[in-house]
This record gives sequence, structure tokens and C-alpha cells, in this order.
Amino acid sequence: MPACLVVVLATSWVVAQQGLPTGAGELVKFTIPERDARGVLIWQLMGDHAKLRTDGKMEVDKLTVSTFKSSGVDWTFTTPTCVFNRETREGVSESEVKMSNKNTEITGDGFHWLANESRFIIRSNVTVSIEGGISKSVLLTTPAGATNKSSTRICSNLLDFDYSTNRIASFEGKVVAVDPQLTLCCKTMKVFFADKNNEVLRVEAFADVHMFHEGKEGIGEKAVFTRETGLVMLMGSGPMLRDEKGNWMRSRGDGIIYDIGKKTMRVDKPTLEIQSGGMTNAVVSTAPKLWAGPPTPQPASKVVSQPAAPAPAPLAGTTSKPFTKIDSEVMDFVDYTTNRVATFEGNVVAEDPQLTLRCKTMKVIFSNNNNEVLRVEAYTDVHMLHAGSEAIGEKAVFTRESGIIVLSGPKPMLRDEKGNWIRSRGEGITYDTVKKLMHVDKPTSEILTGGGNDPMTPAR
Repeated sequence: MPACLVVVLATSWVVAQQGLPTGAGELVKFTIPERDARGVLIWQLMGDHAKLRTDGKMEVDKLTVSTFKSSGVDWTFTTPTCVFNRETREGVSESEVKMSNKNTEITGDGFHWLANESRFIIRSNVTVSIEGGISKSVLLTTPAGATNKSSTRICSNLLDFDYSTNRIASFEGKVVAVDPQLTLCCKTMKVFFADKNNEVLRVEAFADVHMFHEGKEGIGEKAVFTRETGLVMLMGSGPMLRDEKGNWMRSRGDGIIYDIGKKTMRVDKPTLEIQSGGMTNAVVSTAPKLWAGPPTPQPASKVVSQPAAPAPAPLAGTTSKPFTKIDSEVMDFVDYTTNRVATFEGNVVAEDPQLTLRCKTMKVIFSNNNNEVLRVEAYTDVHMLHAGSEAIGEKAVFTRESGIIVLSGPKPMLRDEKGNWIRSRGEGITYDTVKKLMHVDKPTSEILTGGGNDPMTPAR
């Protein structure tokens, strides 16, 4: 009888005092609100049963916690068991936990809740589902015609979530984020949410970052994705991006900016290796070893043999396929419907087994079907080197299918292996790199001696 009296009295005390109880005892079917100095409700505890210990802690069964913002429920989390410290306002548990709001659900095992800091830590098996996704993609419509919202799933070993006005979720250990638009794998990730509607604003990935989007793979030490713009910035030491055919684009400068919506790319100080046959059809070496792809996201403790994401060898290896290497100060890549165009600017050098092109601006046009090079256009101060010959002009157009280069502009010139210059006073020079045949419109030949073989300082 006395024990029952304690339970009833304790429960009545909670309802009357509207705050955390003191002393020892038991609570059943209780609700305990916490308010700030102005009397505004900030969070609320509910449970089926609680044992009040003399050390100031509560052992709670079937705990439900609701946090409040602007007089409404913000987050709710539930767990089978929890020990709550009434003095420090901290809750800890080794049990499973579920945390949710209107568009996000978080699950995991073992947690530490710091109520005074608006902070929630899940220690293992973290899985986060975000309705609306980290991108602005839209999934297929339902048969009824309604549109399904996209969603993102993030798995990791640990989550540290600041759910205050900062709204930052920090993931640690084997992080895999899968979205309809892109997949990110890394060691550490931060997701920034909007304070008003809890939508994803920005994602930052750190350490051994791999990004996958429609057959493309990006590799770097840091990636920043901004949802509003749809831009991904790959940074770090030599970030790279591989297209569907295995062509690698490396940045020697500030990094790579990729627009996942428009499928355009800008690379600072790029090096491009074209693996699908190169610009010409010669046979040489190299292609980096590719990662097989991202693992299927699942709770971290259940990932038994998740493959590592090795950075590929620095554009080196062996293969029987030819490749072309292009360096410049900056590159813009546009994925058009029919043809794909890469535009290089500043100190452009394209090295292919068949020829080398130097110029200030270059456009490389790829086939949209098989990603092979269709055409190369070089502009301004063009120098072409091939099998001991050198050509100079203001514009050069190389067509891969025919193997023909057309040099044009004011007085284009071509130098043979002996240093003899052939200048066109007409429409230009046509050179067949396969047959080694040349046609010069209105030619003027100059047999030079002394410095005539200097490829950068021909006589004019």
C-alpha cells in the first residue's frame, strides 16, 4: 500500500508542478515539460514508467521526447529505455532510437541527448532518410498522376546533430549518401538544414570523397554541394572527374565545378585524358584503375566488407587503348543533346600519340553516343607538331574520322622534317596525318638554314 501511494503522489506532483521532479520515487504514464526563463515550452518528456534515483537520474521506459519551436513540435524521438540526468538535462541509452520531424527520419543504436545544447548524438548504425532529398530532383509520377517526392538516404557509423537554429548534422565513418541525383561516399559529411522548413541547404563531404552521377565519378578530398544551385565543387589535391567512357579530367588548380542539372563542368587548370581512342587512332598506354562503384547504403555495423574507395593511380597504368592528354588554364564542359563540347582556355597543350597541338583556345567535340572525339578546333597562335613536321596558323580543325587537319588564318605555314617552310597565300593548308599528304593553296616554299628548325620561332 505505501509503495502504491508513492507512485500516485509522484505522478500528481508532476502534473501540479509542471517540471522535473526531485527526490526518489516512481512515475507512471507521465508528462514532464521544460520551459525557458520566459515560460516558453522548449521540450517535453513522456514515458510509461520512470524510476527516480537518489543520484538525480531517472530510469525511463518507453520514452518519448518532443522538442518545440515557434509553439509547435519540431523534433520527436522515441526509445525503449533511457537514463535521464535531471541536473544536467542529459539522456543516454544503448537502446535503439528513432528521431523524426515532418520530412526527416533518423534511426540508430545508442545515443546521448544533450538537451541544454539542442544536440543529439547517435553512436552506431545511423540511417537518415530525408524526404525531398539533398537535391531538387523529382522521381517518376504515380499511376494516378501525382508526383512522388524524391528522398535521400544517408548511412554512417556516427551522427552528431545540432538541431538548434544552426541545423547541422555531422556524420562520421563510412558515410554513404544516396540521392536520386547523386551518390556521395566519404569519411566525414556535414549536412546543413534550413531553420524554417528543415530542407537541405548544403552538403559538405571530407576525406576520400567519391561522387557518382549518371555514370560519372568525381574524386577529391572535399566536395561541397549546394542544393539551390545544383553545383558540386570538388576540391583538394588534384581532384578528378571521370565521364561515362573513362576519360579523366584532373584539376591542377582550385578544383572542379560540376552542374548536375545542366551537366556542365568548369575545371581550373585542367588536365584531360581522353581514353576512348584519343583524338587519333594510335595505340599507346595508360588508364587509371576505376573503383567498382559505391556500396549499397545500409547501417554501418552491417557493412561487413564494404570496398574501399581508392584514389586511382595518378593517370597512369597500362592498357592497349590510346589516350590524349590536354592541359590548360581552365576548361568548361557542356553536355549538349547531340554533341558534347569541352572548351579549353589559356596555354592549351594537347598531346596525342599522333600529334601535339598548342594554342590559346581549343574546343574538343565528343560524340554523344560513344564519347569518342569527333573534332578538335584550335584557335589563336596555333602550333601543331606531327611526325617531325610543324604547322603554324591562327586556326586549325582536326577531324578524327578523316585524320585531316585544316590550317587557316593569315598566311598559315608548315615546316617539314628538314626545316623547309611552306606558306599558304590562299585559303590555307590541308594535311592528312594518315597518308602524310599535304595540299597548300597558293604555296610559297622557303628553304631555311640556321634557326629554321626552331619550332617556336619560324621565319615569317
